[in-house]
Amino acid sequence: MFRQLGRYLEIEHQPVPIDYREALHHQRQRDLAGRQKPGVVFYPTVFLIIFCTILLDSPTQTKLLWLVIFGILISGLSLLRYHIVKRYIGFLSHGIEAKELPLFLSLFFSATAWGCLFMTSFIDCPLHEHFPLILTATIALCAGSVISLSIRKIMVAILIVGMVGPGILVSISGYSLFHPGLGAVLLVFGIGMGVISNIPRYEYENSVINHLKLSEQAKYLSELTTIDPLTQVRNRRFFDQLLPMELSRANRVKYPLSLLLVDIDHFKQINDTYGH
Repeated sequence: MFRQLGRYLEIEHQPVPIDYREALHHQRQRDLAGRQKPGVVFYPTVFLIIFCTILLDSPTQTKLLWLVIFGILISGLSLLRYHIVKRYIGFLSHGIEAKELPLFLSLFFSATAWGCLFMTSFIDCPLHEHFPLILTATIALCAGSVISLSIRKIMVAILIVGMVGPGILVSISGYSLFHPGLGAVLLVFGIGMGVISNIPRYEYENSVINHLKLSEQAKYLSELTTIDPLTQVRNRRFFDQLLPMELSRANRVKYPLSLLLVDIDHFKQINDTYGH
């Protein structure tokens, strides 16, 4: 297993061919935006489950206050992130170059808000007694988000730092009620998730590049069958393909369609001089 992991990581660091870098970048932008949009909903959804579980288990006014504060914070940042992602997708759909900084910042603040909730379960506060529940939700949410964002390395790093970073800092600072070894375990978890995310990122890049190569080959083969090799102009096959399309277009827009047949005088002399 470790040998297989090493093989994947070694291949992942191979540079992307220059001819496909720009196309890969644009495809990654579209896919990354599409992957984030549904994932944003999971933050408030998972928090709602925690909220209901805690209040049904052992409700107190202090816990309710803490949960309401975090609920407003997480839900508000999730709505802001959803708006930014939607705006980003809108720019891409209209062919406008969209800046990625708002995406990075919205992800950082959203992940850090959850990381602060995770951190409170380490210290002496009303949410400490629900540490197993919050820990399980955080690890599951972090792991799922890493897989979703794995196609962009910086997004994975921002997510991990924001979600488990506060817990690690509190653990090693001495304010945690748990052994500092828990912080070390979380640090190993974060590093491990970052390393493992290289595997789906490599597979994604390889898949996109193969798709681009196949598209180029299909386009080339299509041109071979529709271009005359001598004159480099479109041949009869292309005419047979184009005529039904133009007939449909003319019928749809209610415009007339004209077809011009041209006979060139003395064309035999051209063939005799320059060849067929």
